[in-house]
Parts: sequence; structure tokens; C-alpha cells
Amino acid sequence: MATLTVQVGGQTVTFNKEEGKGYVDLLHFESKDTLIWSDETLPIGEVESAILGLDKNEDSYVIETGSDTPANLKVAHKELSFDVEYDSALATNTKYILKLDMDGSLRLVSNGNGDYVLQQGTGGQPKEGVLYIEKVQ
Repeated sequence: MATLTVQVGGQTVTFNKEEGKGYVDLLHFESKDTLIWSDETLPIGEVESAILGLDKNEDSYVIETGSDTPANLKVAHKELSFDVEYDSALATNTKYILKLDMDGSLRLVSNGNGDYVLQQGTGGQPKEGVLYIEKVQ
């Protein structure tokens, strides 16, 4: 992952992944907080969408059950999209946590030679992941 782009009221804000952070298991990815992202200020308004940008130049791999040997993984798209759930309004002078959940929208497809392709929104799975907005207490 390299960036998180959020659209609020027609404006776009891009969070950049902080240097030195480790690998992420996209198949089970659910962000618990915003620590892996740079600190940005979102505009006031309704959150419309979010896109997770993947760095396709980094190593991507799959560990098969019962094996310690990584299998090659091709990322089909360089961006993963998210639907906004619940109250999407952002107020002034309020801190929020953006939580991302792939929500079963990703699947692995074997290409038959031991390698895999990561796809989003195919084979009857949900089309997009889910973005939750949580007010900081």
C-alpha cells in the first residue's frame, strides 16, 4: 500500500504511507487506526469515497496453508475502492479515525502454475471494501 485517497465534498485528500512500515495482509486487511498514514486534515463535508493505492513495485506474495514457501502474487489493479458506511459527515474541530475493511471483497485466483492473482469485486463477492468513520472520543 502506498496511498489512501479520500474524497470529501468534491475535494481530494491523499494520505501517504509512512516510511518503514511493514507488509500488510490485504486478504484480511482491516485498519485499526491511522498510524500507518501521514497526518492530514480532511475538509468539512460528506465523505464520498476512498481509494487505497497499492505499490505494485513492492514484493507481493501468498503463503499457502501448510507451507512456508511464498507463492508469487500478481495484483490485478493498482487501486482498491471502498464504500462509505454510516454517518459520513465530518464536522469542524473534530478528530476522526478512518477504518478500512476489505469486507470479503478480495479473492485469490490461481492461474494454474502455482502463482495467484488478487482481484476485487469478482465472482459474486462485494464490489468494494468498506470505509468506516469513527469520531475520536
